[in-house]
Formats: sequence, structure tokens, C-alpha cells
Amino acid sequence: MTTFLSRQEEADLYSVVSALPAPDPEQPLLITQADARKYLGVSKHTWERYLKQLVPTHKFGRRLYYKKVDLDMVVDRMATEPLARMNRR
Repeated sequence: MTTFLSRQEEADLYSVVSALPAPDPEQPLLITQADARKYLGVSKHTWERYLKQLVPTHKFGRRLYYKKVDLDMVVDRMATEPLARMNRR
């Protein structure tokens, strides 16, 4: 079943999408583990023990990379959900 938007809904959606900031070409889409730790402001121990398993990885060759969007989602989850419950998943 196809759902169509009314003209008003389409105009509202367009105004929201057009207000989004354009991606910065100077910012990398993927960052290394060290940069991810710096971005989150956590130590290597905290990263290894609590956060590493919560963030999806992207592997190129032998290196692992992370998206800042994924890191932000983990931080948002941490604000609303206890860390112990997050680590069980």
C-alpha cells in the first residue's frame, strides 16, 4: 500500500529537511578508535570495558572505524538507560 502526503504535509517535510545543516566536507564520516575516545572524552579503559561493544564498527582491512552518528546514539542511550542494561544486549 502506498501512502501519499498531502500538499501541506509535503511542504512541512520540505521545510524541515531544508533546515537541516549540510554535511561538513572537512569532517570525516568515519573516525578511528582513538578519535572516537577523544570525541566521547573517555579513557581507553572506559572505552574497552563499557562502550566498545555498544558502537557498530566498520572494518576496512585490519582497521576499525566508527561513525560519529553511532557514537552520538550511544551517548543518547546512556542518558536514558542504565549502562548495566545496555551491556546485556
